[in-house]
Amino acid sequence: MDFERDNPEESPSLGPSDAELDRVAADLDLTSESLSKNGNLLLALTLLNLLILIAVVIRSTRYVEWYTSSSAALLSLLLTVAAILRLAIFERTRRRGDSLEEEISEELQWSLRSSISKEPRRPPISIRLALREYRTASKLPLLPRYVDIPLLAMLNISCGLASLVVTLTVHTTSLY
Repeated sequence: MDFERDNPEESPSLGPSDAELDRVAADLDLTSESLSKNGNLLLALTLLNLLILIAVVIRSTRYVEWYTSSSAALLSLLLTVAAILRLAIFERTRRRGDSLEEEISEELQWSLRSSISKEPRRPPISIRLALREYRTASKLPLLPRYVDIPLLAMLNISCGLASLVVTLTVHTTSLY
C-alpha cells in the first residue's frame, strides 16, 4: 500500500476554515443573545421577589387576611424556584459560551502566530464583535462575574424563605 499523496501540497489544513470560524462566531452570537435575555429575566425575577418580600413584611404589620399573605408567600416561593432554574440555565449557557470564546480566541492566536512570516491579517470584524459581545453578555447586570450566581441564588432563597416565615409567624400570632 502506498500512503503517499498524489500532490503533497494538497494536505488537509489542521485549522478551521473561515466559514467554520464564522459559524462558530454566529453560534457565540446566539449564546450571547440567550445570556442577555436570561440575565435580564433573572434580574426581574429577583427584584420582583424582593418587592413581594417587602409587601409581605408591610402587610404583616397590619391585620390582613391569611390567604392574602399566604398567596404572596407562595408566589415568592414560586419566583424563587423559577429564579434558581434560570440561574442554572444561565450558568450552563455561560459555560458553553466560555468554551466557544476560548476556542475562537485560540484559533485567532494560532492564525496570527502562523502568519508572522507572511503579512499578518486582522481577524474579521464579525468575529471580534462576537467575542466582545459575549464578554458583556456573560456578566449579570450590576454584579461581578464570579459572585453573581451564588449571590443571586442566596438572595432569592432568602426572599422566598423570609416571605414564608413572616407569613407563618403572622398567621400563628393572629390565632392567639
